[in-house]
Amino acid sequence: MTRSLIGTLIAIIIGLVAGLVLGAILGGLFELILYFIVTVILSWIANVIGSWIFGALAGLYLGGIIGGVLGAFIGLITHLRNWPAAFHTAFFSVLGAVAAWIAFTRYGVTFGGTLGIVDGAYIGAVVGIIAGLVAGALAGGRKMGMIFSAIGSAVGTAIFGTYFFTYLTSSTSVAVGLVLGLLIGILSGYNAVARGRWWS
Repeated sequence: MTRSLIGTLIAIIIGLVAGLVLGAILGGLFELILYFIVTVILSWIANVIGSWIFGALAGLYLGGIIGGVLGAFIGLITHLRNWPAAFHTAFFSVLGAVAAWIAFTRYGVTFGGTLGIVDGAYIGAVVGIIAGLVAGALAGGRKMGMIFSAIGSAVGTAIFGTYFFTYLTSSTSVAVGLVLGLLIGILSGYNAVARGRWWS
């Protein structure tokens, strides 16, 4: 075996272990944070300015993911050598969003409701394993830090998306959030690829 292959295998193993352990921890932690945000902060804001804020945040969530993918693609066109950064920027957010949709349909989260910490940890572990495996293969023993970043990004997107998918309805607030999310996502995705921050 060459040194690079050994390094890649080690990175994959680290990614799998970190995905399982860190993913479960972050999944439960993010779910706890989400519960606090929803029951305390967002509920108070909704009482003051109206419940449209939930739709706007749902649109912002989805728009940010779509915009991030578009921004990464645009960045790839102008910075072809930074393709790993483009892949990282797009893949792990999309992975989290897909996991969020599956969890949303599986658990049937209702308006205003959140999952429990145990469910969050389970989702985090599953998403974390996938993210850790892919990130470990990409890191190749060179950039171990990106493994943990990928796991955190994918798990966070999955947990918060499970809640916000509830509010993705046909409404003005969702549309406004979607447009704003697209703009932010495109700029953020392009900047990530242009700077190649995952591989710098």
